[in-house]
Amino acid sequence: MPDIDFLPNSYREQTVHRKANVWRLLIGGGFAAALVCSFLYQQVLYRQTARQLDELKPEYEQAEALSLKMAAMQSELKSATKQAELFTYLRHPWPRTQLLTAALSRLPDCVTLREIHILRRSNSTSDSPAARLGGKKQDDAEAKKLEPAERDLRQLRDETISRETILVLSGITSDTAALQRYLVTLGEAKLFAKVELTSLEANQEERQRTWRFSAQLGVRPGYGQPGGPEPVSKKGISPIKSTATLPANSAPLHSPT
Repeated sequence: MPDIDFLPNSYREQTVHRKANVWRLLIGGGFAAALVCSFLYQQVLYRQTARQLDELKPEYEQAEALSLKMAAMQSELKSATKQAELFTYLRHPWPRTQLLTAALSRLPDCVTLREIHILRRSNSTSDSPAARLGGKKQDDAEAKKLEPAERDLRQLRDETISRETILVLSGITSDTAALQRYLVTLGEAKLFAKVELTSLEANQEERQRTWRFSAQLGVRPGYGQPGGPEPVSKKGISPIKSTATLPANSAPLHSPT
């Protein structure tokens, strides 16, 4: 026998709406509770992070102070390095005592030196005046940005490149073959790039069977300069090539008979 529902439809609708409202309240309450829990959790994390930041703040300030101090020390080191490079470069190309030692240590007994001059002359291989003048304005603009020591070092290097050091030897010899061997030996020395016999003539009025001579020794640029000695490689120091030449208008060297 089928069930007979005597309740009106409005009553059933009210029941459905009442159950739906209960579910809405439950879901809304759940969302509200989740939001409250999330807010409380964020507050806890915020307080922990703030506490950690407060604990790290002294270390951060100390690290920042050390960083500033290191930057200042690096700036001082850079300035001191430039000054050291300048003081070292002032000793270029070579000490005069070292040049004289290299020239006199191999002097044979039959050769007598009367005069020794150390001269500076313009380098023929340097840039022309027009080229130097063209780059002068640009160099001056760049030099203003440099420290005083670095600016002086650049100026000294430019002057060194444009001028070369010459050692002039004058004297007499009784054996021109020994003189030739002496000059060839000087040409093999690391301090001299070129050795040239500029004059050779008989010295009969002063002393029989002797010759007056004059020679020029081109001093090799120092370390760190263009044309200077090569740095030490794995196989050792690269050989330095030097030349010794005779004057074009002189007779061949010969020993007296």
